[in-house]
Amino acid sequence: MALDGTEYFSSKKINCSHCNCRNHRNGTTTYFHGCVTPIIVSPNQKQVIILEPEFIKKQDKYQKQDCENAAIKRWLNKNNQNKYGCPVTLLGDDLYSRQPICTLLLKQGYNFIFVCLKTSHKTLYDWLEFLETSGEVRTIEKKQWDGRKNLIYRYRYTTKLPLTDEDSSLEVNWCEVIVINEKTEGIIYQNNWIANHKITENNIEEIVKAGRSRWKVENEGNNVLKNHGYNLEHNFGHGENHLCELLLSLNLLAFLFHTVLDLVNYSYQKVRKILVTRTTFFKDIRTLLKYLWFKNWSHLFSFIIAEHDPLKRINSS
Repeated sequence: MALDGTEYFSSKKINCSHCNCRNHRNGTTTYFHGCVTPIIVSPNQKQVIILEPEFIKKQDKYQKQDCENAAIKRWLNKNNQNKYGCPVTLLGDDLYSRQPICTLLLKQGYNFIFVCLKTSHKTLYDWLEFLETSGEVRTIEKKQWDGRKNLIYRYRYTTKLPLTDEDSSLEVNWCEVIVINEKTEGIIYQNNWIANHKITENNIEEIVKAGRSRWKVENEGNNVLKNHGYNLEHNFGHGENHLCELLLSLNLLAFLFHTVLDLVNYSYQKVRKILVTRTTFFKDIRTLLKYLWFKNWSHLFSFIIAEHDPLKRINSS
């Protein structure tokens, strides 16, 4: 389950008591709402399943600014891993690889694989440097053909590194991948993660693939919602208390239903294959419903499929 924060409302004029705000040097203020979007992802699946968001808005009688860090803690306190009925590994960027969040999610029964940058984890990387000199950091290299070129995947990993310099520091396992073009020797990709999963030679590839699939929350999640027909950042309305949150929830529900249909419904799958992009799909449906009446969605999908049937075009010509 990948976690990420995103904004869905922004205005320099419209605001409410729940809005966060940014004060700019030119004297203007931007009011905005955001949310944390938990999304179920798989390294081997293009579809993502979006879950109930946690809204980033002013708490404590609207006096203090809210933030993604505080929102994810609220989400963790409200959503114990037991509600899902199976083990869950949380994925996130460097913002999440902090002791308070990691301790809380472990208390709530979750596992984690989080990006861990050297710039924000001095103690951990000081220990890593020490372990490297003593030969306790394992390195594995594997070669893979991507269809055009040979890539070298260089994995490094070690265990039981302190996350902070405190005596009560959480111990985490660390891994890294560097992807190298064998011909040019240029680095194509590099990233580091911490995890509570035990990392071994046998599962390092699986851990890294899972860690890298965090990007799906942005690429297949937030990016689709913003740029492929759902217009997430469009100001549909604000209201005084919860209207913008309600409109966001309806948008996310639509995305959820479309994803489920894409996974299990043959007619929907065929229509999407015909119309290719979500933007075209939405545009054609709006146009058809403006001029024609359909008794249900199956009728609508059957009409679209029939109109794109090559045999029908040949017969009509």
